[in-house]
Amino acid sequence: MDQALAKQGRARTVQVALPYFSSIPLAVLETDCVATLPSRLVRAFAARWPLRVFKPPVTLNAVEVRQV
Repeated sequence: MDQALAKQGRARTVQVALPYFSSIPLAVLETDCVATLPSRLVRAFAARWPLRVFKPPVTLNAVEVRQV
């Protein structure tokens, strides 16, 4: 995200860093923050919670999500 934004002369401000993807929907619902997530996770979260989903303002590389 940072590299893609920098190419457009933009930057982001990180307000919260969460250790688990599963905690992100509640953090977004209870704040005015946004989150950038892999689309597969976004679709799953949006099916369960009243989240608004937008495309990012920049083209991002694919992210591989693994479970350990």
